[in-house]
Amino acid sequence: MIELAPVLDKWYTYDTAWLYCATLTHNNKYDWRLPSLDEYNDYDEIDIDCFDVTDDELIKAGFKHKICPVRTVD
Repeated sequence: MIELAPVLDKWYTYDTAWLYCATLTHNNKYDWRLPSLDEYNDYDEIDIDCFDVTDDELIKAGFKHKICPVRTVD
């Protein structure tokens, strides 16, 4: 199960998205990350315009997407 932080509506490069998640503090939680491909596909709440961690071709090409931070809930 995952928890989602608010989606950023601006579009960012992958490196910026990764750094944002790595440094995000939301609701006193610090372990935010980009969603996995399975999470991206399984959770309707994740915006289709957001990065997942397997967007290799998009990352290399410098494409920009929204950021949808997620974290694993125990």
